[in-house]
Amino acid sequence: MQLSKFLATYFYTTEELCHTLSIDEETLSAWQQSSLFPKPSYCLQSQLECSSYSGIYQCEEYQDYYPRGAASWGQLIIKHDISSSCQAFNYFAQQYSNQLSKLAEQGFAIDEELFGSEIDEHLQQVWQQFLCSKYGVLTALLIKCSSLTNSLNLLIFRQTKGVDLI
Repeated sequence: MQLSKFLATYFYTTEELCHTLSIDEETLSAWQQSSLFPKPSYCLQSQLECSSYSGIYQCEEYQDYYPRGAASWGQLIIKHDISSSCQAFNYFAQQYSNQLSKLAEQGFAIDEELFGSEIDEHLQQVWQQFLCSKYGVLTALLIKCSSLTNSLNLLIFRQTKGVDLI
């Protein structure tokens, strides 16, 4: 897949993200400066050369790309009127912890040893990774591997529950 098609399929440009959230770029920038919203996952700098009847034209273009799921986080910021990094982190940590609880209810072993650190420390690490958009970069890989991941999760679940695989 061409990079441009990949980005257009799985990511929003800054303009598209702002339009989706009904905010302006200044608001997005303010959210990022306040550590409420992740940085772009991809920043492209393109050097173009265009040939036409008028001659050759050269220019540089810059475009930032955000994972499509970032719009959901922006909608939560708006809905819950989150205005500080502390509020954003607390909401993020609450949602993350809720998801861990759901996994535990489904039979997955969730304990602090799994994270290699205490849960509070782990939450801080994951929050920082979220803000630097580490997860956005992984989006396409996760999409491509989703069916394999689902199969592996089912296999792991069956093995941990002692379900016969035959």
